[in-house]
Amino acid sequence: MEVLLFNILIILIYSLIINLASLNKSTERFLFLTIVFFHLMFLHTFFDSTPFPDLDNYYSYFNSILDFNVDDVNLEVGWNILNRILYGISNNNFILLFVVSLIMISCYIIAINRYSAIPWVSIFLLLCTVFYDSLFVLRQHLAIAICLLSIPYIIERKPIKFLLVTLMAISFHISALIWIPLYTLYSLEINRRFVFLLICLSGLFFFSIEIILKNLIFLTTNILAYTDAENQGSINALKGSAVVLSTLFLSLYCFEKVDKITGYNKLFFQLSMVAFILNFIPFFGTSFTLFSRLHLYYSISGIFLIPNALAVINNKILFYILIPIICVCYLFLLNSTVQYGYGF
Repeated sequence: MEVLLFNILIILIYSLIINLASLNKSTERFLFLTIVFFHLMFLHTFFDSTPFPDLDNYYSYFNSILDFNVDDVNLEVGWNILNRILYGISNNNFILLFVVSLIMISCYIIAINRYSAIPWVSIFLLLCTVFYDSLFVLRQHLAIAICLLSIPYIIERKPIKFLLVTLMAISFHISALIWIPLYTLYSLEINRRFVFLLICLSGLFFFSIEIILKNLIFLTTNILAYTDAENQGSINALKGSAVVLSTLFLSLYCFEKVDKITGYNKLFFQLSMVAFILNFIPFFGTSFTLFSRLHLYYSISGIFLIPNALAVINNKILFYILIPIICVCYLFLLNSTVQYGYGF
């Protein structure tokens, strides 16, 4: 935890030093994100991987990729192809981690450059939320990062390009299927009718989830790994819900009116609304245990929505009060996430 905190501090110092230099905004932005890209790549590749689960399984799959028996392991086709290509270049495990990290970090930096009004806040939130889990849950977090590349095609209403990018993400992790409804979701206006529809669909989904799971098992037995008949409602679900709900309240306060939340901010707000529901459903209990991972596709919107909301506050005193409060809250969130420690 201390190592991560130290590196977060260094990244904040980058932002401060660059901000003090007499550069125009676009140059500051480019310089900061370029430096941060290399720093995040370092943190994502040169860490002590021995305490982390899953990584050994990824490396084992990579090292046996040319064996015929590897096809018995039902991993997605995109991941299989990527492993085969990389193994053809080098049989060193490091190339897998490096290339996956390169794609993942590049996608985040591109998205932050496009959609964040305050890049350093987005980087800070990224480090406090999904960054740590992405060190070992490689396939899903690679899929999440790739999904962010489809955002322009949602806004510009280009369904073919949106589907192509989303299918690429699905080829690395099947959970990216949850991203597909977002194209239709964005076309809806944020109003009482939208909220009512979201609540109704959520209730319908909750009461039909067991039937859906039973039918999915006939299609793929992999779903069994994410089911637990004895799973009960958990108070922990409220913690994730509270984080997303605070993002929604902050946005409503800063933008003042829902009508002012437009363009990609509208998309991020809608994502946060769905993320709240996906976080909240497990509180009532369900045998499907993957909600804690599915919501990440939608809650990732917070790293864009929070800085964009802060950027429109006219009261600068309030701005400088909210910034440290948000940072401290997310550092507490990071502390609860770093379960395996972090070291080089």
